[in-house]
Amino acid sequence: MDTLLEKGDLRVRLLPDELHRDIRAELDGLPHELREFDPHSYGRDRREAREVGGPLFDEYAWFLRRSWWRDDPQDWVAKVFRRYVEIVHGGVVETVGRRTFYLLPEDAGGTVDKDVLRSDLVSGVDTIRKWEDGEVYSYVVERLVEWARLDDLGIRRKTWEHEDSCGGYIGYEHAVEAATEAFEYAN
Repeated sequence: MDTLLEKGDLRVRLLPDELHRDIRAELDGLPHELREFDPHSYGRDRREAREVGGPLFDEYAWFLRRSWWRDDPQDWVAKVFRRYVEIVHGGVVETVGRRTFYLLPEDAGGTVDKDVLRSDLVSGVDTIRKWEDGEVYSYVVERLVEWARLDDLGIRRKTWEHEDSCGGYIGYEHAVEAATEAFEYAN
């Protein structure tokens, strides 16, 4: 990417972060995702679904196994699971396309306010979507330095030298805010 800010001999650049890992394993408070899989299979799709399914994955799998005789099993499971999470666990459920996300009070710091849980769920789903779309950035603060060769003082060159950097910012706005703050601190 291009230079974000430049002033005198200092600049900050924003770069796509290629080294980011799965944020669901690193960030607390993100919603759990329930993926579709064959509940009678114990193959790879079930293992992958379990990794992101969270603490209620086994209950979800149980509902899936019990729904195969119904006309619309996925719709039935979505309704029953939503009621189960809201009544038994006090959580909230959101369906985005064919993906179902849920957030429990213990995931959101113990809050039981449904409005707070719902806003945390929506922002968490947005964070996961940005991460999946590759909207993860890092910034690099660089200073223009002039070099002179010791054996021939007539040869000089200027290069941008790395001064500070940080990565893993999810979302462009968040990365710009952090890069601007680092630029002002280095100035």
